[in-house]
Amino acid sequence: DSFWDGGTTATATAAGLAGRGGNDTIDNSAAIVTSASADTGSTGVTATLAGASASLVNSTAEALAVGVDGGDGDDSITNSGAVSASTTASADTVAVSVAGVGASFAGDQWSENTLAQATAIGIDGGAGNDTIANSAAITAAAVSISDATAVSVSLVGYADSEAENTSASSAAGLSGGEGNDTVDNSGAIAVVSSATADAGNVTVN
Repeated sequence: DSFWDGGTTATATAAGLAGRGGNDTIDNSAAIVTSASADTGSTGVTATLAGASASLVNSTAEALAVGVDGGDGDDSITNSGAVSASTTASADTVAVSVAGVGASFAGDQWSENTLAQATAIGIDGGAGNDTIANSAAITAAAVSISDATAVSVSLVGYADSEAENTSASSAAGLSGGEGNDTVDNSGAIAVVSSATADAGNVTVN
């Protein structure tokens, strides 16, 4: 028998100004540019002449960028400087399983998966009752790309390949978060969000 179960994880976080926990007062008048990029790939190859062969691969990429982050608590945020937040998350997996005589499995039969998640927020109040006043331009862009490929070959016996993945992106110029928030904005806001997911299966028996 031949068996492989593994994967990779990449996490990237960027914040221009962060209050974190507590009741914070943030007053910013300067330009803020934040960028976070997470890129990961995982490949699994198994082979056996006789018996069972399984290649289970997972890959996770998560990227978060926030220009101004109030965090938890009742925060007061005043901003008059241009804010830009951008993220890119990319995750790839390739699973190959070959069995001469027997069963061959490749992909995510046991909850293995491929996930790319990108989040970009210009100003985030976070949890709590926040007051946010913004008078400057805000741009937020999030791009996520995921790709999963599974190949399973059994000359004599059973073969199964399953390739599933998730690509998720989210972009917001101003976010009050949870709580009773007051938001006053007079600046231009531009947001772009893009998610792409591809999956391919090849089964031969």
